[in-house]
Amino acid sequence: VGIREDGYISEAAVMNVTFVTREGVVVTPPYEGILKGCTLRRSLELLRGAADKGQLVKSVEQRPILAADARDCVEMFFTGGDVHVYAITHWDGKPVGDGKPGPVARWVWQQLVKESESGAEQRIPVPYPAAKL
Repeated sequence: VGIREDGYISEAAVMNVTFVTREGVVVTPPYEGILKGCTLRRSLELLRGAADKGQLVKSVEQRPILAADARDCVEMFFTGGDVHVYAITHWDGKPVGDGKPGPVARWVWQQLVKESESGAEQRIPVPYPAAKL
């Protein structure tokens, strides 16, 4: 996890980072100098929808978060195209929350997998010429 000189979280090496506070607020750093990841954007849309229905989380915020505050969160996960969601269970040798993947990370992963497996009619076939050996 990248921590700026002023103590605020930036992002992970090749993925975006998301935290869930003890109050049930999903927090991720704003798109200021970090990757505006497609997987993160979709994850936040799904989580906002859940929050609007009073499910899973209280709210979703993109705002600066101090590393000291982030370390007190109950969940932490990375989002990125290759793995969709990667739950972080330990940070610098200390457990995040109960040290197990949390319900928010699991739910986001399940939603993204469902979306990737459905919608065959939305896929665009790309014809490739036969290989000549």
